[in-house]
Amino acid sequence: KSQVDFIKIFDDSKKNEDGTSKLIGVLNINNMIPVIDSVIQKVDLTIHKNDAVEIKNHKELMQKQLKWCRDHADTIENRANKVYDLVTNKPDKNRNLVNLCDCVHILEACRATGLVLAAFLNFLKFFQHFFYPLRLN
Repeated sequence: KSQVDFIKIFDDSKKNEDGTSKLIGVLNINNMIPVIDSVIQKVDLTIHKNDAVEIKNHKELMQKQLKWCRDHADTIENRANKVYDLVTNKPDKNRNLVNLCDCVHILEACRATGLVLAAFLNFLKFFQHFFYPLRLN
């Protein structure tokens, strides 16, 4: 079942027994928070020959998740905007979202401190340094 604030991440190169793509993660739109560049810490996703098996597997998973996010950036941004719209413009009809994501107060705090309510875009902007060029301004 699909929910507006919940996006499943699939690996199309791996299939389940029933032929469907393997689920490798989820995005909870309601958990996105604004961040500033100065608090972002780089994560090295390069697989090194001395990486333990668990580390190698985790890096491979994160690389696949990041690729999926980049490939579906428009969908993610549209869903985030829809959640924001539902929470701010129709809170009475979306109480389950309001309880999880207080967009109005987050946006007020962002404006007060000069932050931008675009955590996902900051995430992508950060990771562009590790992979192919992707300009998000």
